[in-house]
Amino acid sequence: MYYKGVRYRRIPYKGAKSFSFRKGKEYIVRRASLLAIICVLGLFAGPVLATPCPTISIEYGDGSWQKIYQAGDLQAMGGDAFYLADSASNGTFDAEWEFTFESDPYVISWVSIKNTTSASQTYTVTFTEPVTPAISPSSIYGGSVSGSLTTDPLGGYLSTIAPQPLFVGIIDGIDILPFYPHPSSWSKAGSGTTVIGLQEAWDLAGGAVNNSISIRHTFELGAHDAVALTGYFQVELPEPATIGLLGLGGLVFLKRRRA
Repeated sequence: MYYKGVRYRRIPYKGAKSFSFRKGKEYIVRRASLLAIICVLGLFAGPVLATPCPTISIEYGDGSWQKIYQAGDLQAMGGDAFYLADSASNGTFDAEWEFTFESDPYVISWVSIKNTTSASQTYTVTFTEPVTPAISPSSIYGGSVSGSLTTDPLGGYLSTIAPQPLFVGIIDGIDILPFYPHPSSWSKAGSGTTVIGLQEAWDLAGGAVNNSISIRHTFELGAHDAVALTGYFQVELPEPATIGLLGLGGLVFLKRRRA
């Protein structure tokens, strides 16, 4: 496929639960390699070099769980992207995830959460990737989300939690791109699977990216139910012509305000 004049190649993982798009540009190889070097240096420099590596956090009810990945946890995907797969269980949930990213940057996440308790539970799952070097002064971003709800013979549900959407793309800790705003919900009577349809948006104008981008899922899940979500969030430097248009748009906006 082509996006913004660049050819991408779809790379499936584990039955196409998740996927990445590979860009054919040398500078991306250099950026991704730089990210790996930073992670390695962070292992040995300790407090001297506090540059973060990719992280995942799961908040559930009144508890939380987090893992910070290091260079040895990452699988290089052709030199321009990295991939990892992992899982965790703690008595209230069983979780699996796959995480594909590059410092260009984009994040592609697949996560499956099963509520292993006999009562409904709330969850917040966040994937975070450091961005090195920063993107400045402006960016273009976009993303998507889709998934499924699987219920037991008693039926079940998935719902958003006020005021959070099911999915949000985040730049430097600021919510930028929401999908399925509250209230949104899915349910099924009896056992089976309900599809969470695709929502997507692309070519949106944004500001600088200084530190990180993230994907965050927030939801309430019925007892013994399971949800699987695939999220994609990408931020990139605009083409020179696009930067000019963004600047022109800003001037028009200022003139209208002064008028």
